[in-house]
Amino acid sequence: MEIQRILEDIEYNVLKTFLHQKLTAVIEWSNIFFIEEISKEFLFASQSTAKEKIRDLLSDFWDEVIHDPKSSESIRKKATRLKGTIKLVIDSRPMTMIINGNIQRQSRQILRDDLVQQEYDALSGVHVQPSITNTDQEGLQESSKKRKYLKKSDLRNLTYKYKVAKLNEY
Repeated sequence: MEIQRILEDIEYNVLKTFLHQKLTAVIEWSNIFFIEEISKEFLFASQSTAKEKIRDLLSDFWDEVIHDPKSSESIRKKATRLKGTIKLVIDSRPMTMIINGNIQRQSRQILRDDLVQQEYDALSGVHVQPSITNTDQEGLQESSKKRKYLKKSDLRNLTYKYKVAKLNEY
């Protein structure tokens, strides 16, 4: 399995090289496409730092394309237009969904790796205490006592306010 690096830890010139490689391989240019490619290749630490890093990266990248003497006039116009839409794209809902999806994918992988490690430790006879704090243990004990489903009889004698509260518990 290939290990992905965290976007915030990577140098700009490595990221620019990555974008230039994608630029030559793509027919249709768009900021969201480049953001999706960055999301596939790198992990994001947090939403705010990822947005800031991507905004700076795309701005510098399009500046280079605009000021490159080898660029044609049509390429410069397209790069200028895309540079002008960076802020709108970064603050858009699809961008937030891409970043959150990246962070969730990463957290699922960490959880999966942790579960595999715990099972491996259990099978190999290594007794390692799981890293659960006291507050987590209390939450686990309460949830194990709670039923998995709600019965109709639980709601019959309650007022509307308490019914809503009870439904929110499940």
